[in-house]
Amino acid sequence: LAPCTQPSFVGRKGTETVRVTEGAYSFELQRIEALRYSLRFCLDFPEGAVRNDVTLPAERVFFSTVCWLENNSFLLDGAEKRYKELEEERDKVSKEMQELKE
Repeated sequence: LAPCTQPSFVGRKGTETVRVTEGAYSFELQRIEALRYSLRFCLDFPEGAVRNDVTLPAERVFFSTVCWLENNSFLLDGAEKRYKELEEERDKVSKEMQELKE
């Protein structure tokens, strides 16, 4: 995950830029029927920042949010197909495990 711009704010010293370096992200389906996904990402702030009573530590900062996709039947059909495939695979593995126990 690469930052598009370097953020800035106006502080006591005038406009200050906060250095941000690349991070990582994950995007995971939470509820297929609602097309709701979780988006988790992190960014590195190697120098941190301070403004008034707020401090951004000089370290990796993690974020988490949810988002929804537009109701797109092509995407939904593909996701439902994959979900069913995974359920079938799970059932197959469960059956094999049960057979090994017997």
